[in-house]
Amino acid sequence: MWNHPQVQRQPGLMEALRVPQFNRLAFSSAMGHWKRQGVLAVLCLDDFEVLIRHYRDFDDGFFDNLRSLWSYFRCLLAIEFLFLDIR
Repeated sequence: MWNHPQVQRQPGLMEALRVPQFNRLAFSSAMGHWKRQGVLAVLCLDDFEVLIRHYRDFDDGFFDNLRSLWSYFRCLLAIEFLFLDIR
């Protein structure tokens, strides 16, 4: 994401990512800054079913943050997962 040339050409976008500790809060804050700059990031989550299967490895804050990012249109979520036909 931050390696994309269009992001690198806009110092304000890069500055939002330069934080001492890059965590959920920092990422959410950066995406809010990007939105105010007119940029909507797309967060691509591959193999989402693995995350669902191992949900205990993630705290509620992880899922709450994903929902918050999407709910407040700070980023778009592209989720890929496999549907299994169990018939």
